[in-house]
Amino acid sequence: MGFGLNRTRTFLFILQIIFVIAIFVVWFSSESPDERSNLWILFLHAFPSNFIVGIVPYDPVIIFFARYYSPFYLVVISVTSYLLVEGINYSVLRFISNAKFMLKIHHKNFVNRIIKLFDKAPFVALFIAGFLPVPFYPFRLLVVLARYPLMKYLFSVLLSKALRMYLLVILGNLIHIPDYIIFIFFVAIIVISYISLFINYLRKHFSTL
Repeated sequence: MGFGLNRTRTFLFILQIIFVIAIFVVWFSSESPDERSNLWILFLHAFPSNFIVGIVPYDPVIIFFARYYSPFYLVVISVTSYLLVEGINYSVLRFISNAKFMLKIHHKNFVNRIIKLFDKAPFVALFIAGFLPVPFYPFRLLVVLARYPLMKYLFSVLLSKALRMYLLVILGNLIHIPDYIIFIFFVAIIVISYISLFINYLRKHFSTL
């Protein structure tokens, strides 16, 4: 069971990487700013950015698009894609919630304490986590473990992400950030997000030698 799940996670990770690379190939190979700022890129980018754990940041992309489109269009498209991805996340995590590793997580005392704390104000917790620049993937798992209703979860995503995306668009309109700065910011977020995972991998790898 564990081997199968590892293969599935590896496959999904590789699939997301290929998806992101394809998006960036299309993006940077575009000959004109109009093609590069195609809203389909923004819409599709939400999937690798937010599927389960997510492997790439979303904020630098929305800041880039802010120079080409009005806040209304960008907020509607980004929030719509967020809702679609989070609906998929909820379904996937709910589907595997009876797996052995998920049951082990659920039965840990520490996790049960977090769930009880979350149950005191779930909507507020989700709104704050969705609005602030903090990792959101623990809350995706938490809503499933706590059996929080899907529609309430999506409503919290709608409100928090709409406000967050609007402020990012306003920031992108007020401050015209050069493309290379956005790209550096994009890469830096990826490095910071995954450096701890890479260090842990190296420790485990060398400890087995």
